[in-house]
Amino acid sequence: SDKANSEDIGRHARVNYWAFAANMILHRVGWVFKTETVIMPGFLDLLSGGRASLRGWLPVMARVGQSLPPFLYAHRVRAMPRQKRAFFWASMWQSVPWLALASALFFLPHASPRGLVVLFLAVYGLYWVSGGVMMLMSGTLQGKLIPVRWRGSLLAVSSFCGCGLGILAVILLLPRWLEQGRMGYVLVFGAVAFYFALSSLCILFLREPSDPRPTEDVAVSRFVAQSFRLAREDRNFRRLIHVITLYGTVLILFPHYATFARARLGIGHEFDFVWIAAQNAMNGLSSLIIGPIADRRGNRLALCILTVVAGLTPLMALGLTHLPSLGGPLYWLVFALLGFTPVSQRIITNYTLEISRPEQHAQYLGTVTLFQGLTQLLAPAVGWLMDQVEFEPVFLAGSVLTFAGGVLAQKLVEPRERDAREEA
Repeated sequence: SDKANSEDIGRHARVNYWAFAANMILHRVGWVFKTETVIMPGFLDLLSGGRASLRGWLPVMARVGQSLPPFLYAHRVRAMPRQKRAFFWASMWQSVPWLALASALFFLPHASPRGLVVLFLAVYGLYWVSGGVMMLMSGTLQGKLIPVRWRGSLLAVSSFCGCGLGILAVILLLPRWLEQGRMGYVLVFGAVAFYFALSSLCILFLREPSDPRPTEDVAVSRFVAQSFRLAREDRNFRRLIHVITLYGTVLILFPHYATFARARLGIGHEFDFVWIAAQNAMNGLSSLIIGPIADRRGNRLALCILTVVAGLTPLMALGLTHLPSLGGPLYWLVFALLGFTPVSQRIITNYTLEISRPEQHAQYLGTVTLFQGLTQLLAPAVGWLMDQVEFEPVFLAGSVLTFAGGVLAQKLVEPRERDAREEA
């Protein structure tokens, strides 16, 4: 029965909390070795000579992988009585592309840069397919197993611990590895595969009761129609889609911040490790601030704050380039602001879970990820535009659009206030 199912979830809530925390901590350590703002574009620049148009494909592949596959898979997820096994395999598959890339670099040390670019982009795309499904499964299972007012705490604990361990790994390992050039990336990508696989094993400790009434599976075409009807009929959900679409414009700029600093401030790679450390340190610290705010005041307020921070990031980058003597040493501030981004993705997920019924979690999350990916289709064009008209106009436009998303976010419904009114 529903009551017995709820009691079973409550009885295992603490075990599930720590299983999720361990999974997310180890995943975050692995993530540090593939930092989207430094490591990924840095490796691509090493192979391609620093073409912005090529870097522009990274956000596209990331967001398409995070959006379309989970959206198409969501109709299967909501029909599963238990979702732990699918979550485990989606998570484990994340390690396979990175292991393949590390193996190729090790066994083919003289491969042509062009061939490695093609291989890297293929690996990157495949990773995000499994990663997108994994994020859908993680969000859906958290909605099922973790109480609403524990989710901010889970975000804070996992991000703070994961980022702390990640910074330690950056300091102890990355400098020596990246000094080795192309062969050093064998160790970098091998570490990504190792920690992703290790994080997957933590999923096995989750205690998930079977859903007594799983949603009936439907054809993909019908599921797609239902999802678009949700976006059309649910006014608050439609407003959330507008917010995340505008917010997505600033994500397009992610691979370009480091190159922008090198082009305008004339610095090399000596600050890379400082930037990575700053980004992960702020990720951990911001989660300690935003997580409790989300638990006590609601995810809507947390999302409003994070959208403002995202809009400030391009402006910070532009401002520091006008300080020739201080811009380089202080550019870590840009990456510190970027450290808020993973937290914002979690808050978007948690807000989506709150505004939907449990049987709709997978569908709402899948629809959100689909619309998040649409903006990123513009990323190659944005990269090409940077090659033509320089960085500054594009950075400014990204900031303006993100602030517009922040204004819209203030009009979102706060589910806890609505629930309190209904109870009264």
